[in-house]
Order: sequence, then structure tokens, then C-alpha cells
Amino acid sequence: MDINKILIMMKQIISKPEGIISGLICAFIVWLLGKFFSKLKIIYTKVFIENPPKNEYKELIKELGIEETMKTKFPSYHNNYLLVQYGSSTQYDKIPHDKDYIVLMLGYEESDVRHLHNKGTNEYSNSYNGKNKIDIVYRDYFSFLFASCAGMPYENSVIQSGNLLCGEKGYFTWLKSITKNILIDKGFLCRRFQEKICIEREEYDKAVKEHKDYRHDKYYIIRAGYYLASSIFQYVSIKKMKDTLTVNDIVPLADVRMFYKDEKLISNDSIMDKYKALVETLKRNNESDDYELEDIENILEYAYALISGDDIKFNLKGKNRLFSFISLKTSFYEELQKNEWAKIEDEPISMLDNINSKNRN
Repeated sequence: MDINKILIMMKQIISKPEGIISGLICAFIVWLLGKFFSKLKIIYTKVFIENPPKNEYKELIKELGIEETMKTKFPSYHNNYLLVQYGSSTQYDKIPHDKDYIVLMLGYEESDVRHLHNKGTNEYSNSYNGKNKIDIVYRDYFSFLFASCAGMPYENSVIQSGNLLCGEKGYFTWLKSITKNILIDKGFLCRRFQEKICIEREEYDKAVKEHKDYRHDKYYIIRAGYYLASSIFQYVSIKKMKDTLTVNDIVPLADVRMFYKDEKLISNDSIMDKYKALVETLKRNNESDDYELEDIENILEYAYALISGDDIKFNLKGKNRLFSFISLKTSFYEELQKNEWAKIEDEPISMLDNINSKNRN
């Protein structure tokens, strides 16, 4: 309709007394319709354009068994999640040897436990991916959020470089917005790393024991040793940094190949070669069957020496304990058995000297 005709019609309506009210009502209705269609456009954009639909990645989700795993292991999350791909497979200038995915589970677990479930390394073959090695981790969204705000390199690297494949984009955008300009306290981050290292030591001991007793795949020892050694090297590097850090200071540590050039951190050439082989084996550039597990022990012994003067507080069955990194040179469980101080319940121990004096007594 011609705009001039509309203006003439409106003028005729307004010129009549009874038409003024009708004109206002018409204008109000037009305004409401405009607002309605504007909101509808925003909703359409967010639902169908901004949020990647599950149907687009339905085959991948089925192949990875995500919804089945969610249903059996994490039913309280009601299959509500974000699927994020990260690592070298998201970089177009690199040829990946594997694909890395993380499933961030949205909601609250009934037991109020924040879950981290590593599905492990599996080989998938389908028309969607071809044949690839897959690493997929299931993680509670809020635990991931806390770790990223604390300054953990892995979580922040996933946020910076990860691609959201499906799920509500707003949740992933929120992670990016929160961590973009965050200031990280070095002391707080170091304490989180101390807890992380203790947990990873337990996982390494568990992997070694299961390989010995049940002949589990040696790759699990390689992966556990890689995480433990790399965490120690990251921890030592962070301790040398300034007191207040940014995400840009932390994220480079997620690429552990940066340690290949750090001769001050790893000054022993033999240990450097063994660590390089460990990293490349984990990333499947080398065959895991060719890797000597004794080399991991050598790497860890060197790494423990770097932090032998540090004390670490950890939680064992709800009890607060102090655990010296020196004791990492022997089995975690053997150390708890032979040291009386480790069996004392609820007694706060704050200094390494106190531990040594108890052992001498």
C-alpha cells in the first residue's frame, strides 16, 4: 500500500472526534505487533541460528554414546549438556591424530557431587568422522566454571579455543565473558594445583596397580603419568610468575610442548627426551606399545625433586591432612601406612618440621 494513502487515511480518522480514540487504539495495536514480531525474531535467532541444533550432530552424538552415558551415569542431569570440541582438531593449520571433546553437564546432581568422568580413549569409525581416536570427558558445568575462574590452564584453553557443537550458546558465551578479563591470584591457583597433583598421583598409582593386577592397557599409565608430570611442571612455572595473573598468562601452559624449550625447568637432556616421548605418545604421534613405563618413573622422580620443599594439604575421607611432596617418591598408599602422623585424626599440622619431628619420635 502506498504511504501517501496511509497518511490520508490516518488524517481522515484523526479529523473526526470519534476517530481519535480509534486512531490511538490502532497505533497501540501496531506497536504491540511490532514488539511481538521483534521478540519473535530474537527468539528465532537464538534457538535456530545461534544455538547449534542437536540434529546437525545427531550422528556424532550417537557414535560417541553421549546421551546413553548421560542416562546411565548421570541421570540427574536429564541429558542437558553442552558438547564442545577442542584441541588440535579445531585448528585448520594442523593435522590432528585424535579428536578431543568435553561434555559440560548442566544442572545439579542429587548427591550434590560435582562429577568429572573421563570416558577414556576409544576408536570410532563412521561416515561422520572417518576413523579417529577420540578422547571425551564429562564434566559438571559449575565445577568447570569454578576451575576456569581459579585460573586452571586446561579449562581456560578449552574456553578460548573450543568450538560449541551443540547446546545453549548462552552458557558457553557466559564462560567466555567471565574469564576474559578475570584477575587470578597466584597463591590461590597454586593451592588448587597442589590438590590437583595429589589427586593425579592417586590416579597414577591406581593405573599402575590395575595394569599390574589386571593387565589394563598401558596407555592409561601413560595418560596418568603425563597429567601428573605436566601438572608439576605447570605448578613450578606458575610459582615463578607475578602475584596477579591474567588468562593470557595461564593459557599458554595448557600446551605442554612449551616445556620442550624450557631448559631451566627441565635441565636434564635425558629427562627432556623422555618427557617429549611421553607427550607425543599421549598425543598418538608415537605408538604406546613402544614406550617404556620406567621412563615415566624417571620423569616423575625428576619432577618431585623440583617441589621437594613444598608442603601440600589434601583431603582424605573428609579429614584434613598435610602431605609432603617428598613422600611422593614412594607410593602414596605405602606412605600413609608407615607414617604415624598420617593416621592422626583431625590434628592440624601446618609445617614440614612438625611432620619430621613426629617421624623422628
